[in-house]
Amino acid sequence: MKTRFGVVAVAVMLVAFQVFAEGDPNAGPGGPRGTRGDRGNRVWTGPASAQGVVGYGAPSKLDMLADGDSWVYTGQLPRAYKMLNLTDEQTKAIEALMTEAKNTWQEAQKKAQEDFRATRDHTVFQNMQAKVEELKKTYQTRIGDVLTQEQKDLLAKLQAILKERQDKINELYQEVNTKVQELRKAFDEKLAEVLTPEQLKQLDDLMKPMAPKTDATNPAPTGATGGTAPPAGGDVAF
Repeated sequence: MKTRFGVVAVAVMLVAFQVFAEGDPNAGPGGPRGTRGDRGNRVWTGPASAQGVVGYGAPSKLDMLADGDSWVYTGQLPRAYKMLNLTDEQTKAIEALMTEAKNTWQEAQKKAQEDFRATRDHTVFQNMQAKVEELKKTYQTRIGDVLTQEQKDLLAKLQAILKERQDKINELYQEVNTKVQELRKAFDEKLAEVLTPEQLKQLDDLMKPMAPKTDATNPAPTGATGGTAPPAGGDVAF
């Protein structure tokens, strides 16, 4: 019993970590739904109620810097850059570059959506994500030219801390997903002791429409199967 409560406690804690992950701007536009913008500014502080209400509190200091690559999608100066003591001239130059990057991305997004409506080919968005990564690199280089070496060194240190945290969160998700799946299987076995074979078959039939489609036209979403960490904005196994 203690083990089960321990697993649930870890799972609940990881919902909080998911809020951090959802604030990670590296996820980018994964498909037609795009991204969620401000989730990284809220921190989960308690279990969801029966109505699904979740409590949020003040973010940690590191959470405030978790919008590192959001400039590609918003054109706004990330908070980490505000730690660099930029001059007014640097700020204007960098904001202009970020706005240019955002406009370029929006054009690419519009084109991808048009192509998807015409072809219903989901690889359109995969190709778009590759273009976004290329866009980031191009503008990161141009933005780096505006910074001093000291500013670039500090920015690299901040990014390294954020990446280390995200790696740790991903490891925890892998661990908890495995444990939650084991817990779900154990309780399915308990359910099988209560229901008749006919009732269990009825449940199997009800579950069929819920199974993710994996055919060529409707691939399963990234993170929907397996024990890997869910993508930013995704849900843990439970």
